Amino acid sequence: MTNNFIGGALGSTLAGVLWQRGGWSALTLGEAALTVGALLVWVTQRAHLRTSNLSAG
Repeated sequence: MTNNFIGGALGSTLAGVLWQRGGWSALTLGEAALTVGALLVWVTQRAHLRTSNLSAG
């Protein structure tokens, strides 16, 4: 529950800063950057888990 609150607060703060700096364009680019970052983390962790499972089996 705490992590959800912290994530929401950080997201709202980031959205406010981006909106002040560049409006919808900045918000869209910021969201795209966060999405790409999350996708990279997911892909690297998935690859790591696959190699870990292959070597264990």
